[in-house]
Amino acid sequence: MFLQNKYSRWYYKIINNAVLENRNKTQGYYEKHHIIPKSLSGSDDKDNLVLLTAREHYICHKLLTKFTENQYKKKMFLALWAFNRLSKTQQRHRITSRDYEYTRKNLSSILSKSRKGKHLKGTTLTSEHKKKISNSLKGKVVSDETKQKMKDSWKLRPERSKEHCEAISRSKKGIKHSDNTKQKMSESKKGKNPIHTQIKWTCEHCGKVGVGISNYNRWHGNNCKRKHNG
Repeated sequence: MFLQNKYSRWYYKIINNAVLENRNKTQGYYEKHHIIPKSLSGSDDKDNLVLLTAREHYICHKLLTKFTENQYKKKMFLALWAFNRLSKTQQRHRITSRDYEYTRKNLSSILSKSRKGKHLKGTTLTSEHKKKISNSLKGKVVSDETKQKMKDSWKLRPERSKEHCEAISRSKKGIKHSDNTKQKMSESKKGKNPIHTQIKWTCEHCGKVGVGISNYNRWHGNNCKRKHNG
C-alpha cells in the first residue's frame, strides 16, 4: 500500500510537526486530516487525526499520491481532485495551474487504465435493472423552460465535419435488423411524442419534404447545407 521514499518522509514530517504543536481550532483555521486515509481503512480514532492548515492539508494529499501504488494511488488522486471543489465549510487552498495539470493528467490516466475493456457494449441488462430504470422515469415531467433550453442547446450544437458524417455513414453500412428487432423498435415508438414525430418539414437546402423532426435534424438542416456548399 505505502512506499518508503522521500515523499513519505516529507508527509510524516508535516504530520509530526503538527502533532508536536498540539494544535486546537481556537488558535486559528485548521482542517481535520486522517493520517491513514479513511479510504485506505483509516479510522476516526483520535490517534489517526491531526489538525492541518489548508495548505498543509493539500500538500499532504498530494504527497499521498506519490507514495501509494496500484488501486490505492487511484483513491488518493480522487481525494486530491476533491480539493478542486469549493466548500462552504472549508477554506480550500488555492492550487496552481501546474498542480491542477498534475492531478488531472494522472487521474485521467489512472481512470482510463482501470476502465479499459469495461463498457456497456454487448451488455444485457437484467429484467430487475430494466424495471428500476422504467420506474425511475415514470411520471417524470419536463417543464416548458427545460424543453426550451433543450431546443436552444440543440440549435447551438457544432456542425458536423464532412469527415465526421462520412465516418457515421460507414459505421451504419451493412447493419441489418431482424424482423423481430424491427417489430420491437416499432412498438417502442408507438404513442411516444406523436406531435414531435408527425411534424412535416421542407428542407430549405435541397427542397425535400419529409415527416419527423429527427429525420430533418439528422439528414438535412446544417448537414444538408454543408453537403450542398461542398
